[in-house]
Amino acid sequence: MSTKDGSSGVPSGQGEKVLNELIAAWLKTDEHSRTLLAAIDLESLLLSPRPRARSIGKMFAHLVSVRLRRVGLIGGPGYLEEIEPLAEGDEESRDVLDSALRTSAELVARLARERLSDGKTVEGFAGGVPAFLAYLSAHDAHHRGQILALLAHEKVKVSDEVAYGIWDWS
Repeated sequence: MSTKDGSSGVPSGQGEKVLNELIAAWLKTDEHSRTLLAAIDLESLLLSPRPRARSIGKMFAHLVSVRLRRVGLIGGPGYLEEIEPLAEGDEESRDVLDSALRTSAELVARLARERLSDGKTVEGFAGGVPAFLAYLSAHDAHHRGQILALLAHEKVKVSDEVAYGIWDWS
């Protein structure tokens, strides 16, 4: 990983440890998104804050879309061969969304690992792989917040275990 000055920003001899921690943090982010998805009933996946806005299911599909778009732009189309794009109506299936979230997270992790191991840059992210993973993590968290706010507005209860659990980084 490199910073604007070309240094990795990682203490000497700590590269593999930091790499593993970054990947684990990214996969934890994905776990949080999938935990929230699993807690939402199928009817609530169709909830939308306004008529032409994204439904909750479409917000989860959007997470997948952004991940795949970034992976394709940075890693090339070869990275996307093992995942089918979501089709119209897939945002209404928890199983399809869960699988797509998991697979897209694994592709992101693979790309991050390869980029850090090879010392390659991540186009569009001056901070390299850490900035890339931070961007995607923040994007997921932003939409989880929107989803929780919409569910609360619609008086759909999410258990405290899930609502607070998605902030557990232990």
